[in-house]
Amino acid sequence: MVIYNPSQNTRTIKVITPEVDTSLTIDAPAEVIAGEPFLIEGTLSRTDLNIGLSGETILLSHVDLTGNWVSLGTATTGGLAGSIKYQKETSISVPSEIPYVLKAEFTGSTRSGLSLGASNALASISLELSQNVPLMIAATAILGTILMAFGLSK
Repeated sequence: MVIYNPSQNTRTIKVITPEVDTSLTIDAPAEVIAGEPFLIEGTLSRTDLNIGLSGETILLSHVDLTGNWVSLGTATTGGLAGSIKYQKETSISVPSEIPYVLKAEFTGSTRSGLSLGASNALASISLELSQNVPLMIAATAILGTILMAFGLSK
């Protein structure tokens, strides 16, 4: 007769989730009017399968005149216009002669059994003064001239 004695063993199992590379795009108009809203959009996809990733947070920012990154907020990838992408309406109010650099950044995330790697994308835009600014300057100059002429005639 064989007798089985109870036994016990403890082992640690380490589950490794593969990291998948991602690809991020950013699209914005080449020129925008300072202070006016414009749309930034793009896509986030797995590079191995070339499929869009939904529900991921994208950080958006631009470089200011001092070289610092300034946040424009976040956008979340999702189903828009028949594809998986992100969109964010924003504005930059300080005009400059130099182009502004926009950045979209995905810091990576972990899903069940899958780790998504970080990625980022850059775009360049130029800001123009509002088309109303020259008109306002001209109107102010004309009004000042009229008031000065009226004041000198008395």
